[in-house]
Amino acid sequence: LAHAVCSSSISRAVTMRDWSRSSVDPFTLKLNLGFLQIAKVMFNSLWLFPLRLWFIIIPSLIVGFGITFIIGSCYKPQQPAVPVMGWRRWLKCKVQPRVARWFLFGMGYHWIVVKGKLHDPLEVPLLIASPHSTVLDSFLIAIFTIPSVVARAENRRIPVIGSAMEILQPIFVHRDEQGSRESTVNEIRRRAGSGGQWPHVLVYPEGMDYMWMVVV
Repeated sequence: LAHAVCSSSISRAVTMRDWSRSSVDPFTLKLNLGFLQIAKVMFNSLWLFPLRLWFIIIPSLIVGFGITFIIGSCYKPQQPAVPVMGWRRWLKCKVQPRVARWFLFGMGYHWIVVKGKLHDPLEVPLLIASPHSTVLDSFLIAIFTIPSVVARAENRRIPVIGSAMEILQPIFVHRDEQGSRESTVNEIRRRAGSGGQWPHVLVYPEGMDYMWMVVV
């Protein structure tokens, strides 16, 4: 079973056949801003963005990464991986979602309309998030739960973020290796069948973020 999470509404969809005959590129976003929109961007960049950056965004990132590395302190990874428990699980499941909401508030998401209910991992172990159109999708999901995300192995090389991701116990996959894809499927099945011991397993079907004007 999978709990579908829609990260954004689709204004229009173009099939791959239509896309082949058009100039729409799902991996490139081109903005045509008018004079008024450009003026708004310049005005808000001078006074609103610095306030949000220094008083909300940066503090929330510092607290979020700090909690992440506290969770990973004195924690020795095991094979096969086992979920964090005790006070580490409390920090991960109760505190970090509030930090994520604080960060989104600083990004301008003051009110978020929530429809439906997120079920317990024992009932619905998988989260399917589609379309994956922005890096903020993960923050939107994080205000409800900190899942075990299926992520590309290249993310491990990102400074600070890669280390934080490893502490949060994702499932890394080498997309160009057949053996890695098979082991990823097996690990997803193992965590999904753990009887609720693991948090939700988050899967982005597209495997990347893209502009959602076409179907990838």
